[in-house]
Amino acid sequence: MQELVLNQPVSTARSELVREAAQADARREFEERLAECGPLAYRVARGVLRNTADAEDVAQEALLRAYKGFERLRDRSRFRGWLVRISFRLALDRLRSAKRREQRDTLWSHPAHLPAPANAEPAADGAAALAPPRAGVKVYRYALTWQVTAFMGLQSLLYYAALSWLPTIFQDRGDSPVTAGNLLALMGVGNLATSLIVPVLAHRRPSQRGLVVPSLIGTAAGLAGSLWAPLGSAPFWVLVLGVSQGSCLGLAIFFMMARAPDAGVAASLSAFSQSVGYLVASVGPLMVGLLHSATGSWNIPVALLLVLCAAELATGLLAGRPLVLPQGGPGGKVSLRDRGGRPPGDKHSPTRVSETG
Repeated sequence: MQELVLNQPVSTARSELVREAAQADARREFEERLAECGPLAYRVARGVLRNTADAEDVAQEALLRAYKGFERLRDRSRFRGWLVRISFRLALDRLRSAKRREQRDTLWSHPAHLPAPANAEPAADGAAALAPPRAGVKVYRYALTWQVTAFMGLQSLLYYAALSWLPTIFQDRGDSPVTAGNLLALMGVGNLATSLIVPVLAHRRPSQRGLVVPSLIGTAAGLAGSLWAPLGSAPFWVLVLGVSQGSCLGLAIFFMMARAPDAGVAASLSAFSQSVGYLVASVGPLMVGLLHSATGSWNIPVALLLVLCAAELATGLLAGRPLVLPQGGPGGKVSLRDRGGRPPGDKHSPTRVSETG
């Protein structure tokens, strides 16, 4: 019993020495890694907060937390990434807290949110109230949306059909694969030129019908010339086709912006017309390939593409009118107006697109 009493203080002192040695080793290793990675905490916090004083506070807190939890870190070689995560989370919490505080201060500083005295008279209509949120526009309810969508879909269908089968058409006519590939590249050069220029020209006029007509005539002529014109003139017709298709693409993108009164409606119109338009366009290459396989000739597939050019011309003339979709308003009662801002009933305003729902 006496030996047990004597051995217990010795073992306790020994375990304390071991623990203190382990802690000293941990502190020494922490100091070494801190000398290597310490400034990283400040840089991470500064990148998130964009404020020197706040970044210094966050960096100090991150280093303190890293010191307290260093002994629990199993893989000390991952200290750098661990410190980055701590700093980033603390900086993000500081940033969110600042934003919430700013929103709260802004909210309560507005007169409409201050508590009114018990004997105060009601304010005049709209004098101390926030404006009601604008109702969204259901763009699919308007014919103008479908006209823009149809133009987008048809021009994409014609482009992808030509992109997929034009080299095969030239090879079947007798050109080598290299020549057919070069002709397709030439079409891409034409696409690039007008897709950048035509939106600038379209922005300078209220109506884009004058740009739609030559673009579709050029597309039809390029398709017909690629199949039926002499093979030696193929570069000319391919360039005409590329220039015209690039123009149609520029107009289709421009219509999504020009036919909307604000950014919100433009986003809705763009999302709708591109979603439906590219879905329609995906049928083009398959349709042309199936027709060629069924008939053994390119005459019927290209003739069908020419018919689609006529349909695109019709939709382009409708989409090219100087009209815009309505803005949302209280109760959802909206009306269309022209680009000049005249009311729909004005005798000088262009033909309105009526609601379809």
